[in-house]
Amino acid sequence: MSEGYNTPKIGRSGPTSPAASEKTTSSRAVLAALRALQDKIARLEGERAEAVHATSELRARLREAEARLDSVGAAPTPVRGGGDELDELREAQHRLEREYAARDAAAAAAERRAAESEHRAKQAAARAAKAEELLAASRSSKPADASKYMRKIAKLEKKLRTAERLLETVLQMNKLLVEGQAPPPPSSPRVRTQPPPPPARARPRRRARRTQPPPPRVRSRSPLSKPKRRSRSPRPRDEARPLPWVPSSDGGVSFNLAAACQYALRRTQHASAAA
Repeated sequence: MSEGYNTPKIGRSGPTSPAASEKTTSSRAVLAALRALQDKIARLEGERAEAVHATSELRARLREAEARLDSVGAAPTPVRGGGDELDELREAQHRLEREYAARDAAAAAAERRAAESEHRAKQAAARAAKAEELLAASRSSKPADASKYMRKIAKLEKKLRTAERLLETVLQMNKLLVEGQAPPPPSSPRVRTQPPPPPARARPRRRARRTQPPPPRVRSRSPLSKPKRRSRSPRPRDEARPLPWVPSSDGGVSFNLAAACQYALRRTQHASAAA
């Protein structure tokens, strides 16, 4: 019980990563807690030894009192006094036994906590050693892996720039479409001036009413005849052209901004003319 536990030592070789340093710090904290528990166990062991010594002394006194009581015989006064002393000694013995049991339970709980702390310290030391091994392996990695990662990073950055350029183009087109579909600003109303009335003329002579010929008779269409199709206005050739797409070097597509803006303006003008 009083012997100290063998705590694992954590080696440090060179600068470590943040994760390894955090694990090393946590393992140090666990080791400090383990040392504190060991000190507490040693103190409890000392108190337990004192309690055992006091119990043995009380038992010796109890045996002496019992022997005195047996040697006195049937005398009333010594028997009464010896009985009181015996009761006091028995009560003190029971109290010390209870304290002894409580200290035994506390010592057992402290031993369990010490074992758990030692196990956690070993796990923390193993994690710190593994982190140091991973750090050393990452430092001694081949330059080919680094170049491969750099190529991947460059490719991803290129895709990111393409996506940003495409997003900017779409936003500009949306802005142009919104500006083209906006209603024109209201103009100031024109005040119509009435022309002066013509000078008074002589009243013309009334002519005789001519008889107008009756209107020509419209031939009714038979119900079986097919309705004539109305000719639609020809679609503008500019509108029929598709939206210009330009293939990019990275395998995707990108907008031609000038052609896209012209297309949006043509569509807007055509819609306003049709309205």
